[in-house]
Formats: sequence, C-alpha cells, structure tokens
Amino acid sequence: MNKVEISLDTPIAALTVGQVLELFRKATPSVQPAEKSIPEIFGVETLQEITGYSRASIYAKTSRNEIPHFKRDGRLYFKHAEIMAWITEARRETKTEFSNRMDAKLAAKL
Repeated sequence: MNKVEISLDTPIAALTVGQVLELFRKATPSVQPAEKSIPEIFGVETLQEITGYSRASIYAKTSRNEIPHFKRDGRLYFKHAEIMAWITEARRETKTEFSNRMDAKLAAKL
C-alpha cells in the first residue's frame, strides 16, 4: 500500500479511515492508568482491594490465624510480601503440569 503524504492542504474527504485514525493516534497522547503502588505495610482497606474479601471475611480469617497479620492498638496490619506469599501458596497445578509430572513418574518406574 502506498503511503500518501498528508499536508495542511489535503482535503479531509480525501483521507482514508486508516489515515484519519492514524492522525487521531498521533494527536492523542497515550494515557495508561497509573498502577496504584501498594505500601509495604497496610491495613484492612488495602487488603480488601487486593483480595476482594469483605471486611468481615478479613476479620474472621485473621481471628482464625488464616491470614498473616500484625495487630497494634486494636488495628490490623499486613505486610505486602507476606500477603503475596499467602495468596500464591495454594497454587493449583495445570492439566499440562499434572500430565508432565505423571509422565515423568511413569518414566522413572520403567
């Protein structure tokens, strides 16, 4: 496809849809949503955002010591690294990983 030079004298009606879209892309700055940084230590509200758990679920899980946490002056605190480790500790094996593991186990017996 030939690239046509577009100038200030080019009539808009002469532009293709692709050229119009390209002009819009060039004129519009790319805006990416800023990632919210998570502090090293945070409270229940941030844990709710991270996990999607309700406040009541978080309090129930901490009272049963299911979530790693700290308590100071009646408030709950959580460490980012510990929460990420807790969330990812119960990783489930994919079908492919299971199949590969079973194949390796069978091959070891032969």
